[in-house]
Amino acid sequence: MKPLFRDITLQEKFDQDGFLVLPMLSPQEIQVLSKLYEEVNPGELKRIYSNVYNRRDQKQNRHVGKVITDLFKPHIDQICMNHRIAGGSFLVKGVGSESASQLHQDFNNIDEREGISLSFWVPLENVNEHNGCLQVIPSSHKFFTTVRCLTKPSLFLEFDDELEPCLQPVPMKTGEVCIYAHNLFHGSKPNNSDHNRVAVVCSVFPEDSRNIHYYQESGDGKPIEIYETDDNFYYDNFPELIEGKRPQWYRNLGPIDFEPESLDRKAFFRKYRQEKGIPENTSVVIETLSEPKKMELFRWVTKNIQALIRLTQ
Repeated sequence: MKPLFRDITLQEKFDQDGFLVLPMLSPQEIQVLSKLYEEVNPGELKRIYSNVYNRRDQKQNRHVGKVITDLFKPHIDQICMNHRIAGGSFLVKGVGSESASQLHQDFNNIDEREGISLSFWVPLENVNEHNGCLQVIPSSHKFFTTVRCLTKPSLFLEFDDELEPCLQPVPMKTGEVCIYAHNLFHGSKPNNSDHNRVAVVCSVFPEDSRNIHYYQESGDGKPIEIYETDDNFYYDNFPELIEGKRPQWYRNLGPIDFEPESLDRKAFFRKYRQEKGIPENTSVVIETLSEPKKMELFRWVTKNIQALIRLTQ
């Protein structure tokens, strides 16, 4: 597998964690993207919005993609090697409790046994936990070999007390980029600000990789098939794909020749414990605390043990 990053230190960090944050765009470039977003103008939102997934305007989607990829290209070329740029879009978080994006893996875009595909994610404003910055599970891109598509979706993990210790928030400044693997578990909590949180995303693939999309027809025992696609696949076909239609206008490469891992919440946490060296019957919450925090918790429990016992009686 050829390296994707010119800097070996960045490559090693990415291989370990599955994501990086770097400075990338200038204020002038952010202004260009902000004006482009005004052209899309989805209005006030409550949920997650993408011009590719939510807007059935192929011409505008291609225009948006070209502006983004042209603007990103010189920066990506400085950071990466052995790569190609595959497309760009807006990802917008609306306002309120319905704007959360549960932890998930993105669709497979290439054969991940042969390489890894990336997202270059850039916010158009400072992002933090108040307005819904990215949340990631470091190293989770190495946990599983999964097949992810519209008819066989990713595992989605709700934000709760069990998941919280696994998460790393990724606060960022305007113009910084978070580069993450498409198979890294990532998402974002609700946007509690008073306006949409806008980000731009661009996909990067290994230069010698083939664009693919998996498809599984509904029904027990149906095979998972592979279709060879192109960079405009989602721009042009998402309305049909979301209805579960077979992408029959693309070349069918036949069924997959491997057994993908079957993944549910229980299997995820079992694997997480294995990767982190946490005993099977031990709480992730306790084991992921730092030593000072463990001692603080121990002292609190010791001090309040009688009250805790009374509560259980």
